[in-house]
Amino acid sequence: MQYSLIEVFKLTIFSMSTVFLILCGIMGLMMVNTKVFGKKKEPEQSGIPISEHSLITEELSTKELFYADSFAKVAAITALAEASNNQPEKKFQIIDIKRIN
Repeated sequence: MQYSLIEVFKLTIFSMSTVFLILCGIMGLMMVNTKVFGKKKEPEQSGIPISEHSLITEELSTKELFYADSFAKVAAITALAEASNNQPEKKFQIIDIKRIN
């Protein structure tokens, strides 16, 4: 019972097409699901001008600023990675985070 190369090729194309169509169907169902059941996010307007907002974040402690501001967290982790200079035996501790405008 031997299969010719053309039969194997046809079976491969059919199988790949079936998987592709099923994955497209699942993607379509997910998109419909998010449109029907998804909540619309409204942009948050705090009513505070940007300059006042930056003053408020400077008044937070280092730990509060680290958890409240995602940019402060990214900046701190990036600074630690740069300070380590690919030497894993070094230990660091964040003492202070300051926003520089």
